[in-house]
Amino acid sequence: MGWEPKRYTVTDEDGAQVTTTEVEWEDYERDKMLALDLHDEAVCDGCGVHTSRMRKDVDFYTFTDAQCPTCAGADMYQRHLAAKDNGHEKTLPDSLDENAKAGVPRPGDGRKVYIKAQTAAEASG
Repeated sequence: MGWEPKRYTVTDEDGAQVTTTEVEWEDYERDKMLALDLHDEAVCDGCGVHTSRMRKDVDFYTFTDAQCPTCAGADMYQRHLAAKDNGHEKTLPDSLDENAKAGVPRPGDGRKVYIKAQTAAEASG
């Protein structure tokens, strides 16, 4: 699984076998990983901006948003299903207390919503 250091076995002049193993971390690779750690420590957990880009009156940001049509469709579908679930809850008798109502199975119990790609023919039909 992944990179393994190579092992070399040679016979020395006295006939003894000597095995050497390639170094796993060369100085350059180790320095790159240490630099990455230093970089990651200076990134804001909230916004993901590096502290070197947070200079007052020098670095400027604005906010924007985008809409994903797939996520929008999934959100609308979730609202549709929630409305059906709420409609089912209204059919429960008022005589049931809250604990009893909680124990009545709902249409949405165990529901998982998956997004499935369709062909153009499937979508239109």
